[in-house]
Amino acid sequence: MMPHRALTLALGALLTTLVSGPSAGSAQPRMGIPVPADTDGPPPRYLDESMLRVQLRTGGTSEDHKFGFTVTGQVHGHRLQQADAILAEYKVGRRVLASVRCSVEGFDGFQWPNVDGYSVGNFACTSEQVIGTAAEAVLQLTYKDDADDRSIAFRPLTIPVGAAPSRVSGRDYNVLNFVNNPGLLGASTIWLRERPFGRGTPKVILSFWATPGRGNGRPDDVSLRCSVNGERIRERIHVGGSMLHQRGGDVASYVDSDGESHEFGYRYYEVSTAFAFGGRGGSYDNYDLVEHPGDYSCVIKVGGEAVRELLFTVTAEGIAPHPEQLGDGALYLAPGRALIQTRFPSPDKWDQGIDPAAIRAASFYGRPWRDPASMAPTFESLPPRPVGSLAPPRPRRGNVRGFTPPRNRGRRRGRR
Repeated sequence: MMPHRALTLALGALLTTLVSGPSAGSAQPRMGIPVPADTDGPPPRYLDESMLRVQLRTGGTSEDHKFGFTVTGQVHGHRLQQADAILAEYKVGRRVLASVRCSVEGFDGFQWPNVDGYSVGNFACTSEQVIGTAAEAVLQLTYKDDADDRSIAFRPLTIPVGAAPSRVSGRDYNVLNFVNNPGLLGASTIWLRERPFGRGTPKVILSFWATPGRGNGRPDDVSLRCSVNGERIRERIHVGGSMLHQRGGDVASYVDSDGESHEFGYRYYEVSTAFAFGGRGGSYDNYDLVEHPGDYSCVIKVGGEAVRELLFTVTAEGIAPHPEQLGDGALYLAPGRALIQTRFPSPDKWDQGIDPAAIRAASFYGRPWRDPASMAPTFESLPPRPVGSLAPPRPRRGNVRGFTPPRNRGRRRGRR
């Protein structure tokens, strides 16, 4: 049985259950999924897809411009231990082009954060630069459970390979490869990050993916404006100038045929809000989501321009789960985290390129939407056609060394 399926027996009920807070005798609502109960037999393992980061690393002349991969992420489950491992295999068809085994570790080496035995483990797997082909591949992650000598295969991850020809001199170009995954732009979340799934003071965090290009990747002119049931939130909320943190992704920095420097790729961002949740996540006088149930809209602005609108619903029990997190084959996210709707108020302003067909088809790394109708608020806001650049352009003439997918051509549609 796949790990995601093990979650489904009681998930619907658990998502709306009140779970005890950090102090005994005080019941506090908890966002998202409470930690799953222990089971008999081999313990289940869960891969948090929202925390996955995959990078392709192109080598230089000595490696004949081949590339390798790095994948980092989090696994959750009962009784994780230092002897456990992750096996990461990069596949094209039935061929395994690169394989690496890496350890599963706690946040602090041997210190394993846990709640009643439910643990969080980090992993980081890096392969050698031996890959020289494949426009699209599959990255298979398998959990190696040492205590039970059991291999638990997670969902195969689709890895579309992008190519950025970077000019070295004259007409000579070296290709830089990266994960060209436009479907990530539809994968936004809200997260009550608290121990054992995060360090420090609990925070309510909004996360999203973007492709801002060179010079726009770390904006300092950022603001957040939120409303509930159509009414602007003005009291006990401190969202102006909210911090926007870049937390990974895969970006290629390249030089075009005119000698200009550019970047292309996908970045993951977190916005640290000043919201509280059930008395947690901020100072006592902050706006508490639990005290104000309803339909929320939070607009993120960069340089005064609205670049994302994130929609979610707060009930008396907590954040309403997204349908993708319910039922058979449910999407697993960390306890306290929920998938939310993403809208693009100005798709031609900040993002370098948006591909509406890719967002409608899948999220994360090639995970198809199980219930497309539930994504209507996101899909209805998408532009009718691609906007901006969906891939770095090829040089018109020159000597290109490295792997370029046959159909990876620069396209520009809509306004810029």
